[in-house]
Amino acid sequence: MKKLTLTFLLFSLSTLSLTAQKKVNDIIFIVDELRTTWDIEALKMEKYDGMREYCHSKPYRNKILDLLDQIHHYDTTLYYTVSDKYDVSSDPEAKETLADIMTLETVYTNPNFVAFLKKECEKVIHIEKNMAKKDSGGFDKDISALEEELIEYIDAVTERVDLVDEHIHHLKELDPKALKPAKKKEKEDASGF
Repeated sequence: MKKLTLTFLLFSLSTLSLTAQKKVNDIIFIVDELRTTWDIEALKMEKYDGMREYCHSKPYRNKILDLLDQIHHYDTTLYYTVSDKYDVSSDPEAKETLADIMTLETVYTNPNFVAFLKKECEKVIHIEKNMAKKDSGGFDKDISALEEELIEYIDAVTERVDLVDEHIHHLKELDPKALKPAKKKEKEDASGF
């Protein structure tokens, strides 16, 4: 009985290890995970309290910036993989995927997003200063306006991240392990291209 239990335990551990190794190099799995993580953080950052945390907590800010770096890295990697593997003119899903990645990598670059968040942090600080003053009032309207801006911009980013993730599930013959490393230019150019 002990041998059977030990054999089963070893088999289970080796299966888990192989599954974990598979997912580390699986671009579809990675993009799914990044999408889920971004969707959770985006919901938090669309609210005043989430934005306050971003503005005042360096560890949280670094977590968000690292997540954005990962998203852009894998989008760039996916861009080159799809570009190399598909004849874009004959595969509409590949064409749409590349267009959505291009929008994410050119309009919603990390520097653009960070600049947007910096402006929003300035507004958070302004609201906090007004809240500290007695009888200042009107900060509910300021918070509402801030959240509207956050929702508009963050939802646009989220929509692109979600679209890219949805596209890759529809690309026929995309080998999940067909990761092509992003070009060196990615490090030099803020857009990733």
